Amino acid sequence: APVHVITSPELLYDLDANGNTNHFFPDALVGGITGTGNAYVFMKNRVHQLLGFDITRGALQERPVTEHYGAYNKNCIVDMDGTVAFFGNRRVMPIILQLGAGGAPAPTLSENFDHKIRPWLESLDDYDDQDDAFLHYNHTSKILKIGGRVDGAMQVRGLDRQTGGFFPIESRPGYHWTTFDGQSYFLDTIGRLHLDDLGRTNAGNGVYHEINQG
Repeated sequence: APVHVITSPELLYDLDANGNTNHFFPDALVGGITGTGNAYVFMKNRVHQLLGFDITRGALQERPVTEHYGAYNKNCIVDMDGTVAFFGNRRVMPIILQLGAGGAPAPTLSENFDHKIRPWLESLDDYDDQDDAFLHYNHTSKILKIGGRVDGAMQVRGLDRQTGGFFPIESRPGYHWTTFDGQSYFLDTIGRLHLDDLGRTNAGNGVYHEINQG
């Protein structure tokens, strides 16, 4: 709880070496996550990498990854097998590591990741209407689900990371996706829990398939 952090900052991290018991970011934090050897915090329009704690200065070290994009909420940040991705500002982007000027890996955004669904992303409602937007990644099927509101209604797109192909808009409205024992489940808008991505019907309706050959 916040009161414990204020009275006993060592319960969160020792920020007390120079008399400070907190660390201020440029905007209110939306969420945070740790990836493979990296940790990030997200704001409405910013992403910062946490670099650790400088014991000589008694301060938490950070650096900006972007000052233009952020996350809608804490459920819009996921770990895709060690690669962190986030959803906000009508964009979905992973954070990838590239060698910087000094030869050390530096985080940068994969700007082309969401190129094929940009028209759909541009149709999303404003930031204040995306409180229940989400990302969900199934580590078994390697499928990423992207949920956001368009004209007040929740719409969901999917990405198969193994093929790089995006799915059409889901025909069933859903609020939340989760994974249990390697299988994806989702909760629809009237409270039913469904086993996801299985079978030949979609909530009782036949699934349409299209195959293109050379």
